[in-house]
Amino acid sequence: MPSLQNDLILTKLTPPLGGRAMQPRRRLNELIRREGLRKLTLVAAPAGFGKTTLMAQWYHAMAEVGVTPCWVSLAADDRELRSFLGYVIGALRGIDPSIGSDAAELLESQGNIQPQKVIGRLVNDLVSEGRTVALFLDDYHTVDGPEVGAVVATLLALAPANFHLVIASRSTPGLPVATLRVRGELRELGLADLRFDDAETERFLRAELGGRLDGQQVATLQERTEGWAAGLQLATLALRDAGSWETFISSFSGSLREVADYLAADVLNRQRADVRDFLLKTGVLDRLNASLCDAVTGRTDSHHLLQEIEADGLFILPLDREQKWYRYHHLFSDFLRQHLDRSHPGMAADLYGRAGRWFAAANLPLEAVTYVMKAGDYDSVAALVEEHAHGMLKVGAMARVEDWIGRLPLSVIERRPRLPLFRCWALFHMRDPDRAVTELRRAERMIAERQARGESIGNLTPTQIAAEIDALRAGIAIACDDVEAVLDLSIEPTDCAPKDRTWIGAVTANIRGFALSACGRFAEAREILARAREMHREDDAPFGVVYADCFLGLVELAQGHLHAAAARFQQAADIADRSNCLAPGVALANVLRGTVLYEWNRIADAEGLIAPYLSILDECGHVEPQVMGYLTMARIKDSQGRHGEARTYHDRVREICGRKYFGRQRAQALHDELRALLLRGDLEAARERLREEQIPLESKPESQPGSWLRVTALHDVIRARFRIFDGQGAAALLLLRPVLAAAREAGRLQRVIELLLLTAEALRQSGEIAQARALVREAVLLGESERYVRHFLDEGPYVRDLLRMLDRDPEVPAHYLRQLLAGFEPPARADVAAGQPPRDLLSSRESNVLGLMAAGKSNRTIAQELAITENTVKWHIKNIFQKLGVENRTSAVLAAQQMKPVMQA
Repeated sequence: MPSLQNDLILTKLTPPLGGRAMQPRRRLNELIRREGLRKLTLVAAPAGFGKTTLMAQWYHAMAEVGVTPCWVSLAADDRELRSFLGYVIGALRGIDPSIGSDAAELLESQGNIQPQKVIGRLVNDLVSEGRTVALFLDDYHTVDGPEVGAVVATLLALAPANFHLVIASRSTPGLPVATLRVRGELRELGLADLRFDDAETERFLRAELGGRLDGQQVATLQERTEGWAAGLQLATLALRDAGSWETFISSFSGSLREVADYLAADVLNRQRADVRDFLLKTGVLDRLNASLCDAVTGRTDSHHLLQEIEADGLFILPLDREQKWYRYHHLFSDFLRQHLDRSHPGMAADLYGRAGRWFAAANLPLEAVTYVMKAGDYDSVAALVEEHAHGMLKVGAMARVEDWIGRLPLSVIERRPRLPLFRCWALFHMRDPDRAVTELRRAERMIAERQARGESIGNLTPTQIAAEIDALRAGIAIACDDVEAVLDLSIEPTDCAPKDRTWIGAVTANIRGFALSACGRFAEAREILARAREMHREDDAPFGVVYADCFLGLVELAQGHLHAAAARFQQAADIADRSNCLAPGVALANVLRGTVLYEWNRIADAEGLIAPYLSILDECGHVEPQVMGYLTMARIKDSQGRHGEARTYHDRVREICGRKYFGRQRAQALHDELRALLLRGDLEAARERLREEQIPLESKPESQPGSWLRVTALHDVIRARFRIFDGQGAAALLLLRPVLAAAREAGRLQRVIELLLLTAEALRQSGEIAQARALVREAVLLGESERYVRHFLDEGPYVRDLLRMLDRDPEVPAHYLRQLLAGFEPPARADVAAGQPPRDLLSSRESNVLGLMAAGKSNRTIAQELAITENTVKWHIKNIFQKLGVENRTSAVLAAQQMKPVMQA
């Protein structure tokens, strides 16, 4: 299944195995064993000084010093942030798949990468990791630059004490090395440290040439090469064929210029013509195997040539134990590419094209696109995108599809109408409807021109094309939250769902189902979303299944069915975890789960689900769940007395809803913000916000009893809140009664509970106590079956006074009433979680997780033993850390032992 992590070249995530000249660096290895790593360990020296060899030896020695290592071999292509971060995350996930899973989801979902957020997710996981981790980045100079440097600097600044970074580079990178040096957090090894000393030179030469060199000859080579590993290796190659060792040693200087001349005159020219041709042609490859080399060179004996080259020690390194994949030493590959350009101008493009075609046939599209792009064959790149874009969209890789097409010249796109159609799919999912409209118009124009010439669009019929365009129009409309426009399209999923087009029909059904729900047509919405779910399931499109479940959960939520909604959101989250569904689906399910948990007053659980995923919803998905998440976080912060942080969330929602779209969400956001301001008594700030939104406070009711329209209804509720704040209950009733009637008729239970409480307070202010008590009783009876809590608590102290009117009321469940009243007490005195009696600090599940942590189990093992997902394990661990006031596993176990919680492993 396509994903960012599936695109990684796995051989880049392990150190090269080394060739025959892998000289143990005992002196430098002992340094690490004795003194350990620092926050940053930097190995900086020119090419050929054995940086990769040393790093690989350190990597394999990490277990001896209690460190778990991971590795990335960087290349110039990784200078692009998405690639660099993808490999860093992939390396860390090789240690434990739960490390970096959130970061990977966020990275995959983002069109415009926000690296600080990605690094933040990664750091959070490293904090939860009990082991000490070392990330090795080899060949860092290939990616060094402002963008990557800023990312690595952020990682170093935020990383916990159990994380170490080890970098090898040909030059000092653009990182805050001076600051790290002052803090004692930097270990530096430079050219002088990496030079072979006398003993290392002697061991190396004797291992390569036997005991045939005397002490003086060894000393001369050591002096001439100044301990440069590449110079020594070249000397051994030359000595094997030299007629007189003494003559060669006396004339060999070991300088870089001489090495370059030697590579050309001796190493390359001394090879047979077929080997020389093979080396030049395969030098363009970042990694190579026999089949790929056959394709690039036109030979059929590459397997034997690779074995021969390795046996001769010609600067080739195996990348896996099976010796299927190799790479050349960078010094050698650089030379080969430069020599090819000088000796055969223009040949490289042809070789890149052959390599791209091989990778395409091997179903490795990322490398295929890279090589074909280097070849300048944009038509072939476009063909690859057309082949793989649909599969990427099905798992939610919208940003990848948009990026691929965005790198193509417009002249190529103009010849392929499928490309703007794919880009439109990606863009409307990424909530960029304006650019999506541009791409759709481009596609429609191109299709019309082709059809006028009698040309077909691939194997699509005119009916299928028209259905896809209608589906995209619906998608753009839903990206603008224009639900009426979706329903006006009169498009049916079956219009575009022949067997090979199921995904389009299923997406259309999801869109229409959401629009029906938003318009209060809940039964129709359930029916069409159930169909959409089944179509996505049959099409093996987990992203669509997750969305269908979440939209079905929103239907339940709108009608006030919290338990049914929670079950749908949980089901969506489980599917997303099991199927490796990409970030937007995972984020959607967890944020919506969090909103239900918040209503049940499980504050820590809700925050743990919502906060980490909001930035993903910033990049992709419908605006409604995004705004729900931000507004819930604002309520959480207000409930914790952290009003400044709550204002930050309100400001963010204002920014989201500040565009020409999203009127429904803007009305909800304004209502929530003003409710909070009035609850805090900040009347002037509340009035100022109304003026900014140009909503007149003194206005007649906009709502009609038989019609629920969110915008007009919430404007009336806002005005009623101001009246209640001023003690004008009778005036508030004029505004509230038609809204309450509309909510009842629409079957919107959540709205009904809120409006019952507000209307009851207005009645109480008007002296109509009996009617007020009746409405409060109705609100409590409605809330009890679904265990509503925050709808009562968030209204503030006036609801406490209303609830006290029900004391000894035989119709009201006493236990539920006590729970609600307890929620208004200070946290130390109240157990405020819905339906849960007072308990120890940790829940039983958290105690189980903590017990397994104490036994040294990894997140993955804990998930398997408790039959839960790894994301759920991480969520529990974060809650445990928060409750115990600690930052890592060891401290959590010690704190728990001191408190003697019940821990059942």
